[in-house]
Amino acid sequence: MMFRIIFPLVFALAGVTSCKEGYVGKNSAAYEVSLESQDDRKRFLLIMQEQADEFGFHVDHATDEELVRLSEVAPQTFRASVWKGANDDENIASAMDLPSNLGRVWLSFPVGKDPDLSERFKASLMQRVRATWPETKELPLLNGETIPLPDDLIVDGDRYVLDPSAAHRYNVPTAPSAPPAPSS
Repeated sequence: MMFRIIFPLVFALAGVTSCKEGYVGKNSAAYEVSLESQDDRKRFLLIMQEQADEFGFHVDHATDEELVRLSEVAPQTFRASVWKGANDDENIASAMDLPSNLGRVWLSFPVGKDPDLSERFKASLMQRVRATWPETKELPLLNGETIPLPDDLIVDGDRYVLDPSAAHRYNVPTAPSAPPAPSS
């Protein structure tokens, strides 16, 4: 059980999931949700489970005991994934915090085999997440594959962008910036 949770989450949050014939899966979006207390984490997990149930998916999550064991190597307070299929056939969403940003859970959404279904699930879940945690911020996805490290991010309104001084570490010419204002 723990193996099924750990490795897919690591790859999903790094933005790379291995598939057939060397295919690299892309993420459609990623967000940071600040979960400061055990009650926040329980509420977040419940929301994930309710939304997954509504779409016929299910959630696998690390138990408190598993998180204690995992934290011996690298501290964590939350780890869960939404799956399609009784045999975890497809990862729909993954959420976890990292030692460098404990309590700030990164929630990522792979594009999926059925992008329309994945998008509907993401929109439904994020509506509830943003209603409960309005300070939720969108994370940049470089080429749909990589979320920059927390230290390389800067806040830009309700989202993070890659700090321009860190762009060279990610093999991107310049950091993504705010879209241009519409012309009048």
